[in-house]
Amino acid sequence: MMEKDFFSNWYPMRWVVFVAGLFMAIQAIRYMDALSALLGGFMLYQAITNKGCLVGRNCSASHANDAESSHADTIEYTEIKER
Repeated sequence: MMEKDFFSNWYPMRWVVFVAGLFMAIQAIRYMDALSALLGGFMLYQAITNKGCLVGRNCSASHANDAESSHADTIEYTEIKER
């Protein structure tokens, strides 16, 4: 399954994250910088495994279930009028 995820669905944003992660990893090696290494490794992980909100296209708000949506119809309120 990992090979299937790696070799499919390479859309532009995934390429951008992969190149940015690769650049950060190279800079981390070149300048011996731990923060760049962590950031580059994290970005490469997201791009290669197609995980995360930036790469995976699967970050969205959860849908309200029927119980919550029916609750919205029963809200009581009081109208206040000025004299």
